[in-house]
Amino acid sequence: MNILIRSLRQLFFNAKDALHNESGQTLAEYGLILVLIAVVVFLALQLTGTTVSGMYSNVAAQFP
Repeated sequence: MNILIRSLRQLFFNAKDALHNESGQTLAEYGLILVLIAVVVFLALQLTGTTVSGMYSNVAAQFP
């Protein structure tokens, strides 16, 4: 009987630790943050791309 109680207690603690393991969750959150940053950079380049390209062309035209 004592072995059964000990086994059930160990099973409970293992399940409790598995529920509180956040390493996968943290990795997913970092992935979402990186995707969000990539989308913001992409949109910023799309919105300012032609302006920046024109500026570089003007600067390049100034050099012989």
